[in-house]
Amino acid sequence: MLMSIQPEMGARCEAVVLAAGKDRMRLAAVGEHDTIELTMVAGQWFDEGGRRIAIDAMVALDGMEYSHICPRAIAAGAFWD
Repeated sequence: MLMSIQPEMGARCEAVVLAAGKDRMRLAAVGEHDTIELTMVAGQWFDEGGRRIAIDAMVALDGMEYSHICPRAIAAGAFWD
């Protein structure tokens, strides 16, 4: 799965999902030398430093379940309250 992510106070970047579960996700982001681990807390994704991460766009493979990665409220643009 490919995604476009954006930290709350940072620049948007492209990332590839390496592994994803109900409340954790590991990404390889363009321009980063290490992978990024995200954790779901109260319906929002946070990086290892505690910054909220917006999922701006996703391109999923056919047959891949992704509703646990991007809840409907985030997908509808309700991320930044």
